[in-house]
Parts: sequence; structure tokens; C-alpha cells
Amino acid sequence: MHTKKPITEIIFASVIVVLLITISIVVYKNRFILKYSSVSSILQIEGYENIADYQAKSIILKKAYDDADWVVISDESMINEMTEYLLNLVISFNDTLYTKNMMGGGGLVTTYKIGENSFAISYNKTTNQIVIKDGYYEIIFDIISQSMENPFERLYQEGLEKFGITRPWK
Repeated sequence: MHTKKPITEIIFASVIVVLLITISIVVYKNRFILKYSSVSSILQIEGYENIADYQAKSIILKKAYDDADWVVISDESMINEMTEYLLNLVISFNDTLYTKNMMGGGGLVTTYKIGENSFAISYNKTTNQIVIKDGYYEIIFDIISQSMENPFERLYQEGLEKFGITRPWK
């Protein structure tokens, strides 16, 4: 009888710990749901809302997050075309959160450098989704509609021909 009490206490404590961990995960995920559930435009995403107000001096196009071959575009008309595409997307929050790093791939990445700030938006052409980073998490939005064809591949190729490849260690 003496050994049953400690085992019961251990089981009870384990159940409490698992319950607390589960509640923490649900609350944390709900924070993102509350933050992004009403978003229908990139301009409604915290940190991205001013992207249209500033004229980016350059954008970096990469075929994946960890791709070492970057195309840095400084042509104003090319930047404006990519910006117009992104700003006119109608998006909807997909409540799937990824906590993994996108090393080893990911979607097509457009990074805007505006002053000291950078804004990265990834596009997954297989799933027709965009991904932004919120701290460690990757927030997924389904693309509901787009007013024009995604110009990424064409701009990447044109930028490659016009500006060449830039590597992060250059």
C-alpha cells in the first residue's frame, strides 16, 4: 500500500503537467489566430503595413530561404511591379503554424530592404500560399485571389540578366 501513494501522486502530477503544456500551446496558437484571423491584405499585417509608403531602393529575390544565389533588383519599375502584385493579393489566415526553420527550401522569397528594416515574404507556388515570419513562427496565408499573375519567376530571370547573381558572403 505504501508504494501506491507515490505512484498515484506521480501520475497525477504528470497529468497536470501535460494539461498545462496543452493549455499553453492552445493559448499561444490562439494569440496568432486572434492577431491574423481578420487579415485580408499584406498591409494589415503588423510590421508590413507601411511597405507601400516607402520606396524600396532594392528587393532581393531568392528561389528559397537558404538559397545562396540572390538577385538584387534596384530597378524602380521592377520593384514596383513586385510590390503591386503583393499589395493586391487577397489573403486569408491559415491557422497552421510552422515553428521549423525554412532551411533546405521553402518558397520563393522576396525581401524588401527599406532603410535598416527588411520585410520577407515567401510564396509557395505549389500550395498557392504566402508565408511571413513572426518571430520564430512562420505564419501562413492562403491566397484567395490575385489581380495579376505572380511576376517572381520573370523578374528573377530579368534581374539575373540585368544585375547578375549576388551571394551573401560577397
